[in-house]
Amino acid sequence: MNLNIGRIEGGDWASSVPAWSTFDVRMEIYPGDDLDTSEQKLRDCIAAAASGSDYLRENPPEIVCHGFRAEGYSLERDTSEPATNAGELLAAMHQIVSGSPTRADHRHDRCTFLRPLRHAGARLWPGRRTHPWL
Repeated sequence: MNLNIGRIEGGDWASSVPAWSTFDVRMEIYPGDDLDTSEQKLRDCIAAAASGSDYLRENPPEIVCHGFRAEGYSLERDTSEPATNAGELLAAMHQIVSGSPTRADHRHDRCTFLRPLRHAGARLWPGRRTHPWL
């Protein structure tokens, strides 16, 4: 499971200790993992952490799930025509952006279509590790 705590909010006033807090997370699961089982593992982890606090034992965290839910996906494992075309397009764009072909084993480049731009950023924008928008 990959978990990103992408948003944290808390308190009513900048001059006081926050009396409340919320955070939003994005949970990503691997292909073949069950969504409900993975969600329960996250809930169990939060409950175990809360059990170590007297206050949170008496006032357990409220967990609300919202947004898009989908099973894990791997472009690498997808042999369909659209996936093959996407991989070929990615390789062509990598050639244009970086001036060199993708590695023979470019599994990591295919994780996300932005990653090749991140790798090539230093060459394209000297003094920066990535494109300024990424």
